[in-house]
Order: sequence, then C-alpha cells, then structure tokens
Amino acid sequence: MASSPYYAQYCTFKTTDKSGGAFLLSADSLIGDDLEIRFEVEDGRQVAFLWNRFGHLVGKLDRSITHQLLLCQADGWELHAILSAVLFSESGNSSFYWGEVAIICFSKRYSDEFNNYLDGIRKLLRSGKRPLITLKKQGVDSVINSKGAWTPKDREPKIKLEPGTVVVKDYLKYDERLVEMARNRNIGCMIIGWLFIFALVALAGYVVWNIIPHFA
Repeated sequence: MASSPYYAQYCTFKTTDKSGGAFLLSADSLIGDDLEIRFEVEDGRQVAFLWNRFGHLVGKLDRSITHQLLLCQADGWELHAILSAVLFSESGNSSFYWGEVAIICFSKRYSDEFNNYLDGIRKLLRSGKRPLITLKKQGVDSVINSKGAWTPKDREPKIKLEPGTVVVKDYLKYDERLVEMARNRNIGCMIIGWLFIFALVALAGYVVWNIIPHFA
C-alpha cells in the first residue's frame, strides 16, 4: 500500500440476481447508506460482495477493486462502501439494475477523524452532490487536522450513461428522507413531514372539488 493512510474511489457493481435489483430499488437501500463488504470465494478467487443494512445481498464488485480492498484489509484498515447511485440498463432482451458505491478505506490510527469525515460525505451524496474522494496529501491532511470536519469542495463528474441506461436514484428524495427519519427514530421531524404531505393532499382535494368545477 502507499504511504498515505487513506484510499478511495467510486466503483460500479453488478447485481447477482433480480432480488439484488429489487433491494437496490426499494427503501431498504438509500443513497448514502453504508453497504457491508464481505469477501467470499467464487471460482477459486475471493470476491467482494455488498450487503445492505438489512442483510440483503445487493451486488458484487469486480476483481480489481476486490484486490485493492484485500490489500487495505491486510493492512488492518477500515473498509467502507457508501451507496452513491442506482441505475437501470436495457439492451436487446437484457435488462438489469446496477449501482455505484464510494469506496473509502483508511488506517484505524485515524479512525475518529475519517469516520467524522464519512458523515460529511454521506450528507453530500444524499443531497445529490458527488464529492471528489480521491484525495491528495493536502486533502488527507485537512481531514486529519480538522478532526474530520473538512469535506472536499471539488465534485466528481456524473456517471456517463450509455444508450439504454438511466439513473434510478442518485440522491435522497423527500419521501426517502422521511424513511431515513423513521429509521433514526426522529419522530418529531417525521410527523411534520407526514403532516406536510397530508396538507398537500387536502389542498389538492379542495382544488378539485371547489375550484375546478367553476372553470368547467
């Protein structure tokens, strides 16, 4: 490994079957969620598989990134994979969901600093921003010296889409934010959110029954 205590890159991953695509599409896998990395043997080689926070297999990384992760693990580093996008591709008779994760690994010597830094990266991803995570020495020093409060200002370009490919989600929508509040048991914010939705529904009903008929 390099002398830097940090390694990161955006990586795409494939689903292993249709159920993986279903779990990616559902609220069980939200942008900004941590996916668990598990190494399993496939065709005589170790492969990094990704599992969501509810214990469902959602995909696997290719052999090159698996090799890099194994090197980080051998050094005793922390390994993190944060869901950054879910996509759908269709070509001929084939169609499938796939995804992208922000892989971030670091030395446990700086665990507190970089775990704080991860909180900032998750917030940026949830808001639809794609921070540049491949830090140079100055960026790594900024994370360590700020105790993790620093986040990169530069942005990574969006994924280049091939014909037949669409982005299903790459940020947290309003209803997904409500799901996240419920997960975190933020009852007050969740109630306010649902009240707002009910108010919109009530307003729509009022318009339909009381205003539109006058223009008919």
